[in-house]
Amino acid sequence: MDYISAVVIGLIQGLTEFLPISSSAHMRIIPSLLGWDDPGAGFTGAIQIGTFISTLIYFRFEIIELLISWIRNIVSLGKYQDDYVRIAWSVIVGTIPIVVVGLMYKDVIEHQLRSLYIVSYSMVGLALIMYLAERLVYARRDLRKIRVWDGFIIGIWQVLALIPGASRSGSTIVGALFQELNRASAARYSFLLSLPSVLGAGIFCVKNHSAELLGDALGPLLLGMGVSCVVGYYMLKTFIRYLGKNTLWVFIVYRLALGIFIFSMLKLGFLTEF
Repeated sequence: MDYISAVVIGLIQGLTEFLPISSSAHMRIIPSLLGWDDPGAGFTGAIQIGTFISTLIYFRFEIIELLISWIRNIVSLGKYQDDYVRIAWSVIVGTIPIVVVGLMYKDVIEHQLRSLYIVSYSMVGLALIMYLAERLVYARRDLRKIRVWDGFIIGIWQVLALIPGASRSGSTIVGALFQELNRASAARYSFLLSLPSVLGAGIFCVKNHSAELLGDALGPLLLGMGVSCVVGYYMLKTFIRYLGKNTLWVFIVYRLALGIFIFSMLKLGFLTEF
C-alpha cells in the first residue's frame, strides 16, 4: 500500500462509511476497477478507525451524556432512569449480536465473503429491503423513545454489515425503521450503535494483521485514517441533515444500479475476482 493508494482508500472510506451504500463494497470494487490489488481485510478494517474518530467528534456531547447517565444507572442499581439510560443500554445490548457472529465466523468474513459476486448480491438485496422499509413502515418514534429490546433487534440487523456490500449504516437504519424510529433518529442511533463494534473491529484488525499494518504500511495507514476522518465528519453531518427532510430512495436506486453493474461487469469479463 503506497501513499496515493492510501489517500484514495481514505477518501472512499470517508465518503461512503455513513451512507447506506457500503464502504467495504466500494473499497473492494474501486481498487478492482483501477487494476489495484485488494487492500485486504486488515487494511480496510483498520482504516475505519478514522471514521470512528469522526463519529466520536460529531456525537461528543451525546456520548458524554450517555456515559454519565449509564454510570448513574449502574451506581444507583437501576434506580436512576432517563432517556439516555435507555439509549446507552440499547447500544450495549445491540452490540452483542455482531460481536458473537463476527468472532464465530472471522475467517469466512475475511476471505470467502470478499467475493465481488457476493458484493453485487448484497448491494441489490439490501436495496430491496430498504424499498420495503420505505413503502411499508410508518416511522414516527424519536430516538428518546427507543427501548432496549429495539436495540437488540437493530443489533441483529447490524450483523448483515459483516457481508461486504450490505452496509452497516444501511442495515441498521433499515432495522431502526422497522422498529418505527423516524429516519433522522434511525441514522443517529445507527452511528451510535456502530461505535463499539467499529472500535473493536479496528483494534482486532490491527492486532491480527500487525505484521503488515505496523511495518511499511503504517505511514500510508495513518494518512488514510486522517483523510477518512476529515471527509467522514462532513459526510456524517450532511447525511443526518439530509435524512431529516428526505427519504432513502436515492440510495435504493444507487445500490440497485451499482449491484447490477458489478454483476454485469463480472459476467462480461471486465471485472475479475482477485
